[in-house]
Amino acid sequence: MSKFKLIITTVLIAALGFVGYNVLQGDDTYAAETVDCGDNSIIRCGAMTPEQLKAKYAANERGLKAIFSHYDISATDIANSSTAKVGTVTPQQTVVVDGKVVATNVYSIGRTTESGNTAVKINDSTTVYEGPRPFNTTVSVYVFFNADGSFKSAVMKICGNPVKATKVPVPVYKCDSLKRAPISRTEFKFTTAANASNGATLKGYTYDFGDGKTQTGTSTINHTYAKAGTYTASVTVQVEVGGKVVNAPGDCKVTVTVEPEMVQACEIKTGVITTVDKEKIDNVNYTTDMSKCEKAKYCDTTTKTFVTVIPSQKKDTYTTDYEKCKVSVCDTTTKTIVMIDNETFKNDTTGRYTEDQSKCAETPVVELPRTGVAEFLGGGLGAGALSLAGYYYTASRKLL
Repeated sequence: MSKFKLIITTVLIAALGFVGYNVLQGDDTYAAETVDCGDNSIIRCGAMTPEQLKAKYAANERGLKAIFSHYDISATDIANSSTAKVGTVTPQQTVVVDGKVVATNVYSIGRTTESGNTAVKINDSTTVYEGPRPFNTTVSVYVFFNADGSFKSAVMKICGNPVKATKVPVPVYKCDSLKRAPISRTEFKFTTAANASNGATLKGYTYDFGDGKTQTGTSTINHTYAKAGTYTASVTVQVEVGGKVVNAPGDCKVTVTVEPEMVQACEIKTGVITTVDKEKIDNVNYTTDMSKCEKAKYCDTTTKTFVTVIPSQKKDTYTTDYEKCKVSVCDTTTKTIVMIDNETFKNDTTGRYTEDQSKCAETPVVELPRTGVAEFLGGGLGAGALSLAGYYYTASRKLL
């Protein structure tokens, strides 16, 4: 075999051996990145997969756990590394995840010192060095976040070195509350409280008043309801974040109660004047025509008694011809036949009136004996006149 062929064969074997090593190490991004097995690596030959990261963290080679803990990488972060975000460290000293810069001013951590680095003592047996590193290419990193979504820490895949960086504030936006204040019985003023910061900007408000009506506006808006009832009003707050308009989270709702309009009305069936919801005025049960509640006096021709009722209670036997409620009776006091109200007759407790009209018939006049001087003289003159008449009558007979 020629020397040239031998050299080519040797290079190919070495390359295949290196690739095989990286495959064994789990490096499926060999074409883009090469693991670092040098002395500066915190994890020798890195951890290209979450499984490798977990295994090497558990092995705790060269004080790995203490180093990670110092740079805010916890056992929980490692345990959850399978779902951790994978980002990159860029030549611009930034950490980028899903196309967004989440941290700036990147410092790299290593086991060997370089010019401008600072020694950091982890414990009595472990010292590391940190400082800005001029990345010529992007480097893949596992990125861990705080509960608010901000950058917490990162680990380079090729060497396991932690990344120290300044987190970029996470945009904060939320609809905090929706309040309402009555202006009148049907009109209300709505006020929205919302916030947006760290690159988020409030853009608009869309209200749903719960009565089928919606309207866009500002943080305050007025609305008038057409009908009484209970409604649930809500607002959606639009926010601009990263050049996109999104809806802010937050359950901004409020209950609105519109009281019914109360009016004075006549309850037609009972004749009672009451206060009711205006919407109940149907001229069947309720009406604003108060004359429907005004009572009138009628003669009930059936019982010949007077009744006082509202118009809706009037019967066919009722009449305003009061003469039809009168009866013919005998007034025992005056001995005359009179026409009086039947009720007056029935309510009489003196016995003055009676239906026995014979008690008002003509009675013969009987002259009773008289006494006294005048009566005596009158009687004497009468007797004398009779005697004188008798005398002249007897005399005239004798002459015959």
